[in-house]
Amino acid sequence: MDEAWYSGSALITFIVSCKIWFLIYGICLLTWDMLFTIFPTTLLGLSCLYFLIRYLRVPLPPAPLISEVFGEDANVLIDKYRKNRTGMDLTFIPTTSRLASVNSSPGNSHHHLLESGSIEKPYTMWIIGHRGAGLDAPENSLSAFRLCKSRGCLAVEFDVALTKDNVAVVFHDDNLFRIASINRNIRDITWEELRQVDISINHPLGNKFRGERIPSFDEAIVACLELDLRFFIDLKDADSRMVEVVLEAYLKYGEAMYKRAVVSSFFPQLIYQIRKRDHRIIGCMAWRPSFNEYEGWNGDLQNLECRHHLFITRWLALVQDMILKWALHDFIWWFIGLSALLINKDGITKEDTSHWMKKGIRIFAWTVNNPIEKLHLTHNFQMGYLTDTLDGGDLKIPSVISSSMLLPKDSETHTEEPHIFQSPVNLNNIKNLSESLKTDLNLLIPNPTPSQPKTTNN
Repeated sequence: MDEAWYSGSALITFIVSCKIWFLIYGICLLTWDMLFTIFPTTLLGLSCLYFLIRYLRVPLPPAPLISEVFGEDANVLIDKYRKNRTGMDLTFIPTTSRLASVNSSPGNSHHHLLESGSIEKPYTMWIIGHRGAGLDAPENSLSAFRLCKSRGCLAVEFDVALTKDNVAVVFHDDNLFRIASINRNIRDITWEELRQVDISINHPLGNKFRGERIPSFDEAIVACLELDLRFFIDLKDADSRMVEVVLEAYLKYGEAMYKRAVVSSFFPQLIYQIRKRDHRIIGCMAWRPSFNEYEGWNGDLQNLECRHHLFITRWLALVQDMILKWALHDFIWWFIGLSALLINKDGITKEDTSHWMKKGIRIFAWTVNNPIEKLHLTHNFQMGYLTDTLDGGDLKIPSVISSSMLLPKDSETHTEEPHIFQSPVNLNNIKNLSESLKTDLNLLIPNPTPSQPKTTNN
């Protein structure tokens, strides 16, 4: 079988050809229908479809509620403060130029304004503990959430699943084996059985967390609200029972949950069903390339595990992925009222970033564990991220807008706009952004030293 077809190039060409043909055919059909028929069925059909979509569409939550959960949009703040300081309106400058401009060095004459508090540094969500930063403590555990809070991380993400007796619990996998070396599925275990499982057994730091249990959904919500953490509720399955679980939680915990929680899923129908019944709930979708075709995604097509082995099923999965990508970009985000997107870090592109920022959608990359990637996303893209570990990141500067982002460019020293989306990370510039990260960066980028004999640890 031709590998080019399997990689999707032939199918992409076919779909692009279909789009062009449908566009031409649609224009010709509409023209013929309006000019040469007594009853313009095409125009009537379009009108009916328009009003139907307008009726079924779910509006966005109130803007103050979105800001309460995510904080201020970093790029909007940058434009506002730069305009206040320079008198320039940056809203008409391309997104890439505005993003590049924030990396200029602040002038000494302005730095005292930030230090003195003359410029307020509002909250912006930058760092989210993925499953509660599951490398630092057992994932999706109450101890993980407490550790995030103690280390200055103000947001966590956790997964929700249902047990055999329909109790909502905080757990990611379908099976217990990876976490607890028990080969049983969550859906086949009752809550009473599950609460006896120790989830610290296979964790690298398990000795510090012996006896850690799987929390219920209610226990996780209470813990996050008591710790004043923002939290993402990730619905792993397309099970419609999750709709009632989420809606009941919002009804039970009220306004506090609206101001702290985000509901996320790979499945837009779940977000739609939830938000259709309660417009104030903040919705978010997780997305990565080839979700239906491959089990995971790392940007390397040669080392991915395919979900399907028959040619026809793989072809259909590829079509599904293309339709989903088109629908998400052009329709779904507006129709179900998304406020944010969680995008796989290996699937982030210049075009997608610009596309979503212009629409006012908050973007968070997952899962980012490399310290250099963390700095690159926060300081160059002004993009938050989900991480499995809080080590190697900057928990001080990203918690608010950093001074280099708010202050105007130094026109005397600025020579050329860097192409941050197309060039590698400039490690020398990154090292100057935060004194608090010198230790981490020196470990990764050691200074040149005279060669020394190799030593081994016995």
